[in-house]
Amino acid sequence: QSRRAAPAPTAPPQAPAALGPSGRTSADEAGSTGTPDYYQAGKGFGLGATLVLAMILVFVGCSITAFSVELVTPFGSLGKVEHCVFGLACVLPSFAEYPNSAATRFGQVTFIVFGFAVMILHMSILCIFWFARIPDRFLIKAATLSRTLFAWSALDVVALSMVITLLEMSTTNFVPLTHSQVRELEKVLHKTLPMFTKGLACNISLGAGTYVIGVAVVLHYVVSRPMMNMLDVAAADYRKAKHVQQWDMALISSRWVLPPTGGNIDGECCNAQAGLVPLSSVSAPRLAASGTSARATKISSTLASTVCGGAQDSAHVTERTEALLDVA
Repeated sequence: QSRRAAPAPTAPPQAPAALGPSGRTSADEAGSTGTPDYYQAGKGFGLGATLVLAMILVFVGCSITAFSVELVTPFGSLGKVEHCVFGLACVLPSFAEYPNSAATRFGQVTFIVFGFAVMILHMSILCIFWFARIPDRFLIKAATLSRTLFAWSALDVVALSMVITLLEMSTTNFVPLTHSQVRELEKVLHKTLPMFTKGLACNISLGAGTYVIGVAVVLHYVVSRPMMNMLDVAAADYRKAKHVQQWDMALISSRWVLPPTGGNIDGECCNAQAGLVPLSSVSAPRLAASGTSARATKISSTLASTVCGGAQDSAHVTERTEALLDVA
């Protein structure tokens, strides 16, 4: 008569690899597994090169002449000035009545921050994500920050408002003149003047910087969208992997905390001689549906306090475990 062989004891579950100081697993830090797939998925040379080109164009466009203004009167030209965006940010307080007032300085700082500083910072974050590496533990924060900085990048608003303002200045009649006043000026100047109605005219010309900024803004918008989507995907995958890892670690830490409830434990317990049974044998479906790592940690700590607190009745412990899982 053959005897049924006893089931071989299964090996205890292995804890998932812990995250190292840089946010990666110890295997990644040692270089044995390399970069996670979700970090490099979909990356190519084209988007990175376009991003670098856009950043270079931003610096070039803000450094060269963006526009020039010439004031013309019936007596001749009063002078011509040229400005770039960087230079305009420096001399902006001189256009105000009170250059050092708090309101004037606040406007200057606002122009600098939202005009080009935020956009440069946004492209710098994307460059680090694309060409170097953002530590995995910072991926979620980097994704949120990149979306925020992209919404606050206002170089396109600066360029558009600058062009509209210059066009309005070129068509505005600051000192209107009548025909009789023009005739009086002819007598004073002793020369014939063309018939005009502007006593002060602004001749506006847009420089190469304005067009370079326009190209940079378009490239920034085109290249940032897919890059931020990839960064969001990497952050979401890391968040999911981190939550699964925390749940597994909490589950393993709370797996061997109950005293025996009787019956065969089917070899699941790696420490049967100590009289422990696995938590999964109590309510596996409920445990699987109990959700997040925070709840798993709470269940683990509560069960540990129950057993360590001196509860000797195994039926009482099992009942309390079922109640905790129902609450979770």
